[in-house]
Amino acid sequence: WTLNKALGKEWLSADPSSVALNFEAENMGAEIWVDVEEFRQHIRLADLNTSTAERLAGWRQAVELYKGDFLAGFGVEESAEFEQWQLLEAQALRHLQRATLANIVEQLTIQHDFGQATEYGRRWLNLDPLDDEAHSQLMRLYSWSGQRGAALRQYQEYAQIVRSELDAPPTALVTQLYEAIVQEKLPLPAAPVSRAVVADTGAVAQAVVIAQQEAPSAADAKSVASYSLPKAITPFIGREVELVQIGSRLRDPECRLLTLVGPGGIGKTRLAVAAAEAHAEHFGDGVAFVALADVAASEQLATTIANALQFTLYRRQEEPQQQLLTYLADKQLLLVMDNFEHLLAEAPLMTEILRRAPQVKVLVTSRERLNVQGEWLLDVPGLGFPRAAQMGQADAHVVTDYSAAELFVRSAQRVDPHFALDAQNQTAIFQICRLVEGMPLALELAAAWLRLISCAEIATEIQRSIEILSVTQRDLPERHRSMVALFDYSWALLSDTERAVMRRLSVFRGGFRREAAQDAAAATLPVLLTLADKSLLRRDEPGRFSMHELLRQFAAEKLTSRPEDEAAMNSAHARYFITFLQRQGAALHGKQQKQVLGQILADIDNLRAAWRHAVEQGQQEAVEAGLDTLATVYELCGWFHEGEAVFAETLARGQSAAWEPTGRLEGKLMARLGFFSHRLGQYDRAKALLRKSHERLLAANASAETIFVLNNLAEIVRIEGDYVETQRCLDESVALCRQHGVR
Repeated sequence: WTLNKALGKEWLSADPSSVALNFEAENMGAEIWVDVEEFRQHIRLADLNTSTAERLAGWRQAVELYKGDFLAGFGVEESAEFEQWQLLEAQALRHLQRATLANIVEQLTIQHDFGQATEYGRRWLNLDPLDDEAHSQLMRLYSWSGQRGAALRQYQEYAQIVRSELDAPPTALVTQLYEAIVQEKLPLPAAPVSRAVVADTGAVAQAVVIAQQEAPSAADAKSVASYSLPKAITPFIGREVELVQIGSRLRDPECRLLTLVGPGGIGKTRLAVAAAEAHAEHFGDGVAFVALADVAASEQLATTIANALQFTLYRRQEEPQQQLLTYLADKQLLLVMDNFEHLLAEAPLMTEILRRAPQVKVLVTSRERLNVQGEWLLDVPGLGFPRAAQMGQADAHVVTDYSAAELFVRSAQRVDPHFALDAQNQTAIFQICRLVEGMPLALELAAAWLRLISCAEIATEIQRSIEILSVTQRDLPERHRSMVALFDYSWALLSDTERAVMRRLSVFRGGFRREAAQDAAAATLPVLLTLADKSLLRRDEPGRFSMHELLRQFAAEKLTSRPEDEAAMNSAHARYFITFLQRQGAALHGKQQKQVLGQILADIDNLRAAWRHAVEQGQQEAVEAGLDTLATVYELCGWFHEGEAVFAETLARGQSAAWEPTGRLEGKLMARLGFFSHRLGQYDRAKALLRKSHERLLAANASAETIFVLNNLAEIVRIEGDYVETQRCLDESVALCRQHGVR
């Protein structure tokens, strides 16, 4: 009651068991600032940012908001439930602050900014003086910045506090680190390397970035080398965000099974290897890479892991799995399980390893989640590339952080050493990056064609068919020699129902809502979720899915091979979205205009495709049902050029096919085309169209449309100074309004 009186009733949402701020109240977001929400929001946005500098800035802003434990010093008398909630919130926020500080320290260390990294490292340690990882990182930072004495004192501080607080000796890992510093055997972090980036002039410039791989410590070198992580012969590019995310999870004691999920060709293996190399020193027994692509039978899994560990299964009377679990029991090891998707039935073995070997962590790459207890997921996206909107609809601007473009340039230079990104080819390169959505394998396959054709021709061919994305290199796995082979591999793992749904979903453009998939493509929610789990669909936001463009092309070709199914699906898709467009029409003129417009624009590519289908098939009822709302969308968005082009084409098709003898639909199309011509300053054309429209609509007794035409015609002649004609148009419009009760 007191809070309601002081703040106003709309601020709080209360019931007999709880009270909370009502963030859904009107204008609430503009009225109140909550530090906890701001803290979490900064971290969420920073984690998603593809720019290293902006991500680091976001993390820094977040940690400055953390002033201590949640609601420190505040309590509610005789309320155990409140105390429990407060404790859990405090722990969660402290954990988030710790993880963010660790991310900042790691990023600054990568940049060799040891001074600032040390400052944030001290703040990290202040959260928990018993945090041995914070102590270890500070020891490294002091050593790398030439303060060897400070590094040794840090170890003494750590040893003293664990003895006094835990009555325990320092951990073996921290002691090994101390000995490496004493013996001056601690290797420096990798030096910065230069990489080509795209500058605003369109030329290739040089920018300094940091190598993503750290050399293992002397104590770990033998273990890491003995398991032979695969060595790449091409450079590792980009992935700064993902490497930080993986590093954060590998440091988190709660995360012991992390699955990198994504479609084939997205770069999961390279990312996993880079992350494993960067964090090898944290595992006393090293890192083991287990290649699973050629493991045909599930019973071979334990044997394959043992081989990767160079462990001989010598007890003939004991099952290989039991021997493996016994061997791993006391190991401090990172297992990298690569290409797990065809062995999902054996996923419980990963859980059993974690249960029996408490110091083992498992990093998995798979097109599908393992779906076992304790699994953490990280979706692997494509490399960063400029969207069309960011390019000013293909006009280049400052672009210095697009790793997809860099990978294409590097790959092209292996084909043609003189190749460079310049003002002539940058638009085509960016288009290629967008067409393949930053998929690394597709970029490398595309670049291989530069021996024969130009960047612009490659972009055109990709739009025509994904068949161009192929090579004949003998050292590549068969499934990686072409995008078709890659997708065929995934296709073979699907059920008949899943394949049928994928074919139908290929008709959608730019993603789709769950309701649209169910209505138009008969895709049930369980099937949609299964396809998402298999990395064939992406869950972009609640209730919305999308498909990688290359995969959509592949599925569309499968649909095209079934002409009857293709025709039926195109019709169902058009019918759904024209109906959707018609339903939203009235709401576009109401109080929820902004929200409704956002819903329409989310499906604008589907609406364009639906409209195009209706026009090409001569579906006059569908065209008439959707034209008013479509024109309103173009008007509200200021898309006058597109509106003019769309309605000009529609009118031309209708006239050539002799649509609708009464002329009503033709009059409506002329009215919209005249409206957009007017907005583009084409007054003579607009007047001619509107006057023809006026004749047809009057004859068809379409009063509301006639009023629309007269009002637009009046505006044009007023601009031209013909006030007599202006008055005549307005008088006729008013008379029609009165006659038909239009207000």
